[in-house]
Amino acid sequence: MTSPPQGRFSFGRRRLLIAGVLGALAAPVLAACTSEPPAEPEPDVLEPLLASARADAALAEAVAAAHPGLTAVALVASDRAEHAEALAEEIDRANPPATGGEEQPATSSAAPPPPPEPPGDPEAARQELLAALDASREQASALVATVPGFRVGLVAAVAASCTTLHDVL
Repeated sequence: MTSPPQGRFSFGRRRLLIAGVLGALAAPVLAACTSEPPAEPEPDVLEPLLASARADAALAEAVAAAHPGLTAVALVASDRAEHAEALAEEIDRANPPATGGEEQPATSSAAPPPPPEPPGDPEAARQELLAALDASREQASALVATVPGFRVGLVAAVAASCTTLHDVL
């Protein structure tokens, strides 16, 4: 066996192989230490529309329970509940919940707040519901121009339905 010449630095095959393996093992560890945590996702633009739909449905249910003579209010409650369900499904479709054991706040599936107390006068209750439908229609109409094409149909349908429900009341 001959020794390497003096004055020259040389690597043998074993040392080169060991250095390559150690480098391959160290690269992911170093990369994991230097990366930043993922940023919080932006809230979906449909979230305010979803909150309005849930609030309107709760208000309509409370008005229907307090004033059974207002027959069209039950239709408002069921339609706005359907809007809330459709919006929640779209939000969940666009932003699927995280998997892998991490708890992610599910905004679209959060429980609605307790139902509001409707006014004692049936006409005042009707006017409050009409104002809520007007606000929801305006909110949806303003959003139509800002959402991507595949969401326009859903948002426009919500706006049109709020207009129709307003006219029915």
